Amino acid sequence: MNPATVRMYDLQNDCISTRFLNMCVTSSSTAESIYSSLNSKLEELLQCSSPWDLCSAVGVDNTSVNIGVRDSIKTRVLQQNSAIFFNGCPCHIIHNAARKSSDEFCRSCTFDVEELCIDIFYWFDKSTKRKNSLQSYCTFCDQDYRAVVKHVSTRWLSLEQAVERILKQYESLKSYFRSEDEPQPRFKRLSDHFNNSMTEVYLLFFQNALSCFTQANQFLQKEEPLVHVLQPQLLSLLKKIFGKFIKPSVLSVHVNSDTLVNVSFSDMSNQLADKDLAIGFLTKQTLNQLYEEGDISEVQKRVFTRLLDIF
Repeated sequence: MNPATVRMYDLQNDCISTRFLNMCVTSSSTAESIYSSLNSKLEELLQCSSPWDLCSAVGVDNTSVNIGVRDSIKTRVLQQNSAIFFNGCPCHIIHNAARKSSDEFCRSCTFDVEELCIDIFYWFDKSTKRKNSLQSYCTFCDQDYRAVVKHVSTRWLSLEQAVERILKQYESLKSYFRSEDEPQPRFKRLSDHFNNSMTEVYLLFFQNALSCFTQANQFLQKEEPLVHVLQPQLLSLLKKIFGKFIKPSVLSVHVNSDTLVNVSFSDMSNQLADKDLAIGFLTKQTLNQLYEEGDISEVQKRVFTRLLDIF
């Protein structure tokens, strides 16, 4: 099933109207099959043999069958009308960019933020005993008990919420996993995380870094048409990301000349000094506090800063 909707100008009501077209059921998931089904339904709707001449834009998901450069729905549609604006899902692109960076971070320091969030949720999910035990630790640590947020890896807006919930009761969770003793592999993974003082720093860093990605995604998921502000919003997101590690003087030149996408971000001479990297006030404060109290070494502090250059 390939459900399709059409958006058109409604002459009678003088407004943009969105309507469900058809489920476009096919016997296979090839570009040829999906395109043929969609094309025939549009011909029926518009009562003409060249419906794509009346089409201005197509929005699809980012799979190869939809927007591939060789044999896809996109290539077939553009053969009919090369002026059509073909747009993938920018929300998926933003999500994938954040996830790719997170994967690189994990490869460098073995901290997988998604794995941590998922492990914590499923550790407490079905056990009333464990939840009651965590409530006791929350009371001991003078924190309010909150249910752990479930993170689903394919939903780009859940990770920031899951990280924030962990941080709100971090001391309670740390006490729980440092005090309890369970043989399960999941518990051992979580225990290792909460016995590592850098885990809190990592979570604070992700909380700060994820906010600009989720804000952009939330904006682009509004109900009203947003294609006219898509490029400015994506450039605004890029500017926010660059602002975290690119020198203001370099950024200003490219913003004023409208060449933001051409910033040479991998050039170390264009990057801020380690101490000036925008990793969030709480991240810096916690990192320095842990170092001053002797919970982390100077090497750990320096390694974290170098990780950000890679990230």
